[in-house]
Amino acid sequence: MLSVCRSVLCCVLLMFCLPAFTATSVESLADPRANGGSRVANPDSLLSPATVAQIDAELAEIERATGVQVAVVALGSVAGDDVFGFAQSVFERWGIGRKGHDDGALILLALAQRTVRIHTGYGLEGVLPDVVCQRITRELMLPALREGRYDDGMLAGVQALRRLLLSGVEAGQSVAAGARPALRVVELMPRTEPEAWLTLRWFLAAGLVIAGIIWQLRYRPGEPAGGPGLMRLQDLPKPLHAAVFTGLPLLMIVALDRLHPPGLPWLALSGVYLFYLGAALLRARALRQRLDAMFERSEHANIARVLNDERGFWGLMAAIFPLPLGQNRFAPEVLARGYRFAPRACPHCAQPGMKRLSEAEEDAFLSRIEQIEESLGAVEYDVWLCGTCGGHSGVAFAQPDAFHSRCPDCQGMTRELVNDEVRYAATATSGGSGVRHYRCRACNKRTRETYSLARLASDSTSSSFSSSSSSSSFSSDSASSSSSSDSGWGGGSSGGGGSSSSW
Repeated sequence: MLSVCRSVLCCVLLMFCLPAFTATSVESLADPRANGGSRVANPDSLLSPATVAQIDAELAEIERATGVQVAVVALGSVAGDDVFGFAQSVFERWGIGRKGHDDGALILLALAQRTVRIHTGYGLEGVLPDVVCQRITRELMLPALREGRYDDGMLAGVQALRRLLLSGVEAGQSVAAGARPALRVVELMPRTEPEAWLTLRWFLAAGLVIAGIIWQLRYRPGEPAGGPGLMRLQDLPKPLHAAVFTGLPLLMIVALDRLHPPGLPWLALSGVYLFYLGAALLRARALRQRLDAMFERSEHANIARVLNDERGFWGLMAAIFPLPLGQNRFAPEVLARGYRFAPRACPHCAQPGMKRLSEAEEDAFLSRIEQIEESLGAVEYDVWLCGTCGGHSGVAFAQPDAFHSRCPDCQGMTRELVNDEVRYAATATSGGSGVRHYRCRACNKRTRETYSLARLASDSTSSSFSSSSSSSSFSSDSASSSSSSDSGWGGGSSGGGGSSSSW
């Protein structure tokens, strides 16, 4: 508790006691290697001369043993407050790392922005993946930087890189050959729960966004949810609906990330799992109440339509929540059969006990077109007969996978495609057209429909793009080579790899 209070007090004091630094731009930052051969830029004197000398010695040893070039920049403030963009620009301007290997790294401290970043070249992204860079900055550097011990914080980061990179050389591996000594960081640093959390939280955040999108795809404004309170979340306005099903779990992840309670990864996983499991169970209950209400109103065809729409959603829920929703994989089909064959009252005399007729018996109550629709598999008909008043009622169930469409003449779902003919093929300069020929199996009416084909993509556009792209790439390499030869660095480049941590 005492250490926590001390850290909080240090942060408050630093907030009010930081000196006012002039923001340094990329252009005004002098390359130390071009001015004396140092690998450390310290224009605001945040680091002591002894620390600069020690860091220089450590970085020189790394370069002699592995060829990897590392630069350290400690600034009071960066222009524009964009630490990532500043690091990328400095990296490219100086050309840190060997050309062709791109095995450079930059450690940047921006005090006013309260951020430290490890920025890596293309060739070190496998050796120093983002999660390892973040672990170094967060676990080894931030504790000292947060308390104003900038020498200790920067030395800790440099020494972690030195141990990591030299460990591969001691094992007979070559960084330039594409080895992955970063995997040995687990041996060099004690494994902690936050490391697992650093990776897990991004997967959780991505999963929550995907879950929110899925939930929004199932959003049906205005449909009765069938119950009070949470059961009527479906009636919420769409922005509020999205905030509930995506924002609340994300807020929970952020809160856990700040609090860091014991068992953090398991708490986060359990919390997200239980949140969406509870939401799915509430949805299932609301769906059942809604279907019961539709059955009371004799909306039998609509029940089949709703359950057909729900099949994909509940299949996904069964895969994500095998316990206890695994059995819900086939729930829509089972429910559809249950509602379809459930006993019902006669709509004419309101007496219960109507009888569902067999396929042979129901033909007497179906028209010729309806019988053809059923034989083609386009529509299924149920006919119910009342034993009290002799009345009957029929229900038509359209088949979603049927290949037949509605005939414009007889209005039956009996029209089938006979031929699909492309009359004019599409080219790069003009679109094409085609015609589909149909025949009705009930009235034998023949119809046709024309359609258009989109113009093909032009090959000349892509080739000219490739040409201009490669030419600009050549210019960039030339400029980079020229800049790096002047500075003493090797001419490497970066794809933006690495990680930042703030306090």
